[in-house]
Amino acid sequence: MIILMSKVVSVHERKTSMRLSDVEWRILDEICCLEKIRRKNLLELIEDNSPAQFGLTPSVRLFSLLYVYSKHRKLAASQTCLQEALLLLK
Repeated sequence: MIILMSKVVSVHERKTSMRLSDVEWRILDEICCLEKIRRKNLLELIEDNSPAQFGLTPSVRLFSLLYVYSKHRKLAASQTCLQEALLLLK
């Protein structure tokens, strides 16, 4: 069973809440581990690189999907999945 979980996160020195499924939170944390980046820093990167009309939660969902897609494609060593996903997010 998938559970929706709300968490308060800090992005660019402001607090906001995000509601994601438990699976989405786990995927986000796994991306952070793989990229050796704190969740706060990743959320800031996602917000800075997402279209202005997107909110943070949909941007995180889209970024996670793009990251997994990039990982699946096994990109060339010159570009990381993080960089690819951020470029596709724009």
